Amino acid sequence: MTHFRGKVRKGQQRGKRMGFPTANIALHTLIPEGIYLSSVFLKGKRYCALTFIGKAETFKNAIYQSETFL
Repeated sequence: MTHFRGKVRKGQQRGKRMGFPTANIALHTLIPEGIYLSSVFLKGKRYCALTFIGKAETFKNAIYQSETFL
């Protein structure tokens, strides 16, 4: 099981415009690219989520990133 944490940062808000807002967190550890079932802990509460790790090639984005949809 892999864990990472970080502050949510503002992205380009493409997901929000498509109806799927995501929380973007800068990664400081290498995690294999893919889509993961994940958990988000916020203010003492756990939320189920989906997390994308990798480069958003659909949007020609070469930046390795994490995007989580709750």
